[in-house]
Amino acid sequence: MIFKVLITISEIIKLEPVRSMLERILITYLWNSITKPPVMLAGYSYRSADGSNYSRINLYSELGKAGSRYSRLTRIRKIFKSELPDENDIFNSVMKRIEFNGHPSGISANLFYLAILITHDLFNTSHKDLIINLNSSYLDLSPLYGSNQKQQNRVRTFKNGQLKPDTFADPRILLQPPGVGSMLILFSRNHNYIAEQLKRENKLRFDEDLFQTARLINCGYYMKIIMHNYLRTILGLDQTTSKWYLDPRYSYNDNWLLQSLPTGIGNQISLEFIYVYQWHSAITEDDTIWVEKKFREILQQDDIANIDPDEFYKKLEKWMGELDEDPFEWTFDNMRRNSDGKYTDFDIAINLIKGTENVAGAFGARGIPEIFRVIEISGINQLEI
Repeated sequence: MIFKVLITISEIIKLEPVRSMLERILITYLWNSITKPPVMLAGYSYRSADGSNYSRINLYSELGKAGSRYSRLTRIRKIFKSELPDENDIFNSVMKRIEFNGHPSGISANLFYLAILITHDLFNTSHKDLIINLNSSYLDLSPLYGSNQKQQNRVRTFKNGQLKPDTFADPRILLQPPGVGSMLILFSRNHNYIAEQLKRENKLRFDEDLFQTARLINCGYYMKIIMHNYLRTILGLDQTTSKWYLDPRYSYNDNWLLQSLPTGIGNQISLEFIYVYQWHSAITEDDTIWVEKKFREILQQDDIANIDPDEFYKKLEKWMGELDEDPFEWTFDNMRRNSDGKYTDFDIAINLIKGTENVAGAFGARGIPEIFRVIEISGINQLEI
């Protein structure tokens, strides 16, 4: 077609208005037919450990990487001249759990174990600067792989793309109910299974290629679970006959009404999203008891519900600093590793079976256990920045 247009233009060189119009149409067509900036660059393969280098456009490739500021969704239009309510009064009057009420849909604790993984994937506020997120703003399984190269290196074997057996990078998971760590270990095992299959199919691949490709596939698997199971349950679609779900792989190209949606532009997690996503009211009674026992062990004091936020995070930071530098040496819920370095399938299964059997708490006012007072108050203070 283009060849024929060029021939036509050359033959009507004396018809200036028509020739100019055809030239303009041709140049416009050629310009629009080539993607600018280019879709990708030669040699460009893998996202960095901190979530950067995901885009071909330099302006976007740093957006949302670990160590960035949180964004704000709401514009500050009015400065409050009066004092805001005391955060402890807010917690006591509308948030503190009086009694446990099970979720009306009977949703199990396992759904919220996944929710905890998602929150720890997207949010990791620096307690030295509350506007800084130490994780990336992407669903990249940073609790498993780490949010920087140093953390990522600690969980790798550097052989055949494998992770160390039943190992994860984020020490905060050790503070969560054991079902959370057990679920994360399934993703660790899935990574190693994927790397094995890649090695079997293509024996020429190097460790870095195997690791990064397995990581990419594992994150895709993780996102599909979120879209297909997690979001459907949150929306109540699990109670219907509908099979609909959002597919993150789908490409929304031009149609007769709508323009195509761009890709690779990036994301920046907001302060508002952090607080809305604190779903402590959903924690079960058993998990509340477990967390309270863990906090007492770490903080070494009885009145942990009324501990000052600064003191709380200083003690947590001290505890994390005393952990072994090699995450393989960590353990949780007093589980022991086998000779192959893995936890027993039985222990992992028991934690997830308990999570299936235990009904999560209902959403609503007066549903948050007092043990989480310090975390909720920290969130309120963060939003006042």
